[in-house]
This record gives sequence, C-alpha cells and structure tokens, in this order.
Amino acid sequence: MNPLKVEYSWLRIVETDVHYPSPSDIRGIIHYIEVLDQQTDGNGACAYMTDGGVGEQTVSFHIKSKRNYGIDFIIRIYDNKLNRMKEIPISAKGRGRISTLLCFLSWTECLLGLILAATSAIPLTMISTYMKDIDLDLDMIFKTQFLCGAQVALASFGGALVSRAVANNPSEMLIKRTYIIWTTFCTILIILVTIILFTLPHAVEAGINELSYIVQRGMRDYLQDYRWKSMLDGIQQHYRCCGHETFEDWFKTNWMPIQSIRTYLRAEKSPVSENGGLLVSILPHSCCKPEVDIPCLHDNLQQNSTFTEWITGGPTTPFRDSVYTTGCLTALKKVIMSGTTSFNFVIVLIIIIQAGVLILTKCLKDSFHRQEVTKAKIKKNKKTFRSFLEKR
Repeated sequence: MNPLKVEYSWLRIVETDVHYPSPSDIRGIIHYIEVLDQQTDGNGACAYMTDGGVGEQTVSFHIKSKRNYGIDFIIRIYDNKLNRMKEIPISAKGRGRISTLLCFLSWTECLLGLILAATSAIPLTMISTYMKDIDLDLDMIFKTQFLCGAQVALASFGGALVSRAVANNPSEMLIKRTYIIWTTFCTILIILVTIILFTLPHAVEAGINELSYIVQRGMRDYLQDYRWKSMLDGIQQHYRCCGHETFEDWFKTNWMPIQSIRTYLRAEKSPVSENGGLLVSILPHSCCKPEVDIPCLHDNLQQNSTFTEWITGGPTTPFRDSVYTTGCLTALKKVIMSGTTSFNFVIVLIIIIQAGVLILTKCLKDSFHRQEVTKAKIKKNKKTFRSFLEKR
C-alpha cells in the first residue's frame, strides 16, 4: 500500500491509515476538501495537485477551521511500481481472466510433471531389465525423479480444478480456497524440487561411479556367475557396446578362467600367461554385430583360421567391422545423462511457473476486497478530518 503522509506547517508529521493509490483517489480527496470548504462557510479549503519530483505525486491544500486557525497540509503519494501494480483495481471479469490463466499454468505444470516422470522411466527400465538381480543405489535417483514428477502432476491437477472453479465463479470463498491451496502446493513443491536440483549432481556422479564398478565386476565375473554374464550380454547387445570404456578392456581383464581353455595346446603356445591373463584377444559373443554379413571374429581360440585377422586387426579389417567397439560405460552414461539433463530443464520451468502462480494467486486474493477496503478507509479518513476540525 502507498502511505499517506500529512505534514503540518510546523513540520509535524502524522501517518494516517488511508491510502490513495491512483489519480482518481487524489481527485476524491480534492473533492472532499471542497466539501470542507462549504462546511467552513466558503473560507476554509482549497486544493491542487502537483508533481513532487521523480517517483511521487503531491496534493497540497490549505484548510481554515471556523476558528480561523490556518493549517497547511501536504499529501505525498509515492509512486512505487510494485505497490502501484498491487493497487490496480480488478473487476470480477478480470478476476475470471486471472483464474483462467492460473488454470492454463496448472495444466502446463501438470504436463511438465508427467514429462518429468516419463524421463525417469527410460533409465528405470534399463535397470529393471538388465540389473534386476543386482543391488543398486543408482535406481533411487530415478525413483525420486519419478515420484517428484508424479507429485508435481497431481498437485497441478488439483490446482487446475480449483482454478477452473474460480474462473467460472470468482467468489470470495473460492478465491480464498484457491489462494490457500496454491500457496501450500507451491511452497512444498518449490522446496522439494530445489533440494533435488541441488543434490542431483552429486547423486548422479556417485551413480556413474557405481555403474562403472558394476560393469568392471561383470567383466571379471563374466564366466563365474550367470547373473553377470546375462547382464553384460543384454547390455552389450541392446546398447551396441563392448567392454568398459572400449572393447579392448576385455583383453586387459582376466575374465576367462584357465579351466575354460583348451588343454591340448602345447605349453609353448599356451594362450594364458603366468599371472592368468590371456595372451590372445578374445571377446564375448555378445560383442558381435548381428547385422554384418561376415563371420564375427571374436574368439581366436575357437577360430584358428582367423588368427591373422586378430594379429593385424586395424580399423578397416573384418575383425573390427564385426564387433562393437564403443565402451558400455559411455553408452549407459548417455542414458543416465539424458534423463538428468531433461530433469534439470523441466525443474527450472516448474520453479518459474510456481513463482508465477504464487504472484497471480496473491494478486487475485488482494484484489477481491480492494474496493470495499478502500471505501472503508476513505470513510474512516473523513471521520478523522471531521474530528480534527471540530477539535480546532
């Protein structure tokens, strides 16, 4: 509210409870002064409006009471943009339009909540399909994202229903209920999504480290535990990848137990080193590209005729053409980062919409009683002036 300051000629300042936010209200007080002039037999009151400088308007007037005591009043109305916006009178039709805009923002936010939940479905599907038998903390990130999106969608859906009711009937009770509901929803959601937004990067980094460990362990235990073999085979075929960061990681990993090697080979040609590492390049069959028209040259021990291709394998040889060369960690990181990147973008949009909804609901609530409150304050001001003049 814009404050009304009354300054006496002897520099005494009195704050009143009356607010005059617009030129029409200034003209109203000038009219009231003219009424006072009539009550003082024509010698008491005159008034005029001037510009008091940047950011304020001034009403100056001089009143004489019946006892001929001269009193000079200066009323300054400060032109604060935010307060002036709050003081704009809004009709019932205008309140209906604001409610319609609230309804539109609510449905938009509901859609964003559904998108937020949907973006978490892709990595959750990947985890539940290929890592269902493995204990992971990574899935908590996307479960939290899904629950956050579902909560945003449900809260916005409820807000949309309330806003539509206000748009059809902008009554006092419905406006108050809309303000309370939206204020509660917006406060909770803004706090929730802000916390998630700031904690998500650390959680994602920890999740990627966990995923890296899982892929490396799966490679080591590939032929030791069927769960790891099934997981890696599914990931490598579905995401068209091989190994940890590159397909050559299989060559550096002791994933094939010695008892799996053919024992009739002579010792000087053994494919296994003293420390248990493989001396030849061997890949699991799931690294093979099923769409190529040449045999998959992934196992030198079983494909002796392809030994030359293994030794001289280069970017243009049939060996590299028949297997995936991109590491699985890179492929899985793309899945995770695509979900988290869209999450950050959608969360920022939701926060912006929530802030807009809070402003609109506050404006709607403040505007409902503005005319009644203004009339009551003007009436109180008239009594104040009358009482003051009678005392003089």
